[in-house]
Amino acid sequence: MIALAAAALAASATANASVTLNVTGKVTPPSCQLSLTKTELDLGNFHASKLSENQPTHIGRQSTDVLVSCASKSQFALLVTDDQSGTVADDAVAVAKMGANAEQAYGLGVSGSSNIGAYVISLNGGTADAGDASFVTSADLGATWTAATVVAPNQLTAWQAQDGSLAAASATNARATLTIDAAVVGTEHLDLTNEVSLDGKATIELKYL
Repeated sequence: MIALAAAALAASATANASVTLNVTGKVTPPSCQLSLTKTELDLGNFHASKLSENQPTHIGRQSTDVLVSCASKSQFALLVTDDQSGTVADDAVAVAKMGANAEQAYGLGVSGSSNIGAYVISLNGGTADAGDASFVTSADLGATWTAATVVAPNQLTAWQAQDGSLAAASATNARATLTIDAAVVGTEHLDLTNEVSLDGKATIELKYL
């Protein structure tokens, strides 16, 4: 009787000799802040008589500073989306910035049934953690990078690694001057029965790499 009880106790102990170990934790993303010293760039007023009737006219350049501040060293890039996508006047692009193409340009809205013009965004004067930095761009989500100063819509643009390789820098603080160059189409394409308002809009996001 005692032997049977001992055997039953041993079987019970074996059946309950397992527990579940839960392993938990969190990986938090880098903490970075993105800011612009100016969020509105005003190209001013232009009388129609000062613009070409049948050729695009460069109407100016404006700049603002881009600042990125992180709690620790991080890899990041800018992603700019054209909120006026579809309103780029292709023939105004190369006048806005020599050598630029329509895929690198942003729209300025419409006048009647015509696109008003185009502007091109570029970066210069870059620094990353107090060291001078150039810029790189990627059309494949960061798999490959090429040197660039023009910020094309829907592509990643990053401060270049300080060892000179074609890669994004890892930095705590970064700064650059963002410049727009703009041009409008010939006035023959604009509805001048009313004032024509330039209406460029772009969203700049900070993406962690």
